[in-house]
Amino acid sequence: MKNTILAIAALASSAAQAQQPPCFWAGPVFTCNQAEQGKANADVFVAEAVTGPASAFRPDFSPEALSDYARGVHDTMVNRNLDHLKSDGLSVSTEVARFGSHKVFKTRLFAPSQMFMYQFAGVSGPNMMVVGCISRTARPFETRGTKCERRAAKAFGD
Repeated sequence: MKNTILAIAALASSAAQAQQPPCFWAGPVFTCNQAEQGKANADVFVAEAVTGPASAFRPDFSPEALSDYARGVHDTMVNRNLDHLKSDGLSVSTEVARFGSHKVFKTRLFAPSQMFMYQFAGVSGPNMMVVGCISRTARPFETRGTKCERRAAKAFGD
């Protein structure tokens, strides 16, 4: 599960170190590029990454484990983004989402006027994967019926 927490932070923040990152800090706001013209005006950037073998994902979906997982994501994001995020300014919560017969972690990250994103983490075939849905304007959104949810359903569904 530690690999999954790191993958979430990596998908969100390590991109800032790449030459032409898909997501980066633009002043106080975490935003994302959208290379395709049709997506250029969309607020939500959706990306996915393979983060390891499926055997590395050993989830515990108990309430205590979900709380521990959210705390781990919070601490990792703050520690990787010390110049941009304050510990008490980032809210992180995790719940269980179902796609077909699969259960995954659905994590919501929110720092007012700075960042808003969802991360889905789970197993897809032989891989552990993360699907990230990041608001380019840091505006809150719901995932139901969106491209974000469809991409997660495709990645994790049966």
